[in-house]
Amino acid sequence: MALDVLLYKKGTLVHKDHISESLHDALFKKNKNWGSYLTLRKLQDYYRTDVRLNRRQMDELVSELEQMKIFVDNQAAEQIDQLKDVLSRSTYDEAWIGGD
Repeated sequence: MALDVLLYKKGTLVHKDHISESLHDALFKKNKNWGSYLTLRKLQDYYRTDVRLNRRQMDELVSELEQMKIFVDNQAAEQIDQLKDVLSRSTYDEAWIGGD
């Protein structure tokens, strides 16, 4: 199961992405460093995640993900880079990240 990442521009859904289960595990189960990252830790509970982020918060998440790369393996770091690329696009002004 993946976390859905829905990206909006002016209230309209314009892109769908995801955070894979393997990336979630690498960020939250295989290390404990996520606790000091205010935006990232909102995504920790896989089954209860229901987070809306504005543009500023999306930028904060991108920064926090970049910092987390040193704590994960190469495969997870590549997934982080892909997610950062999507979240960094100025096209989007809001994101919703949710689980099942």
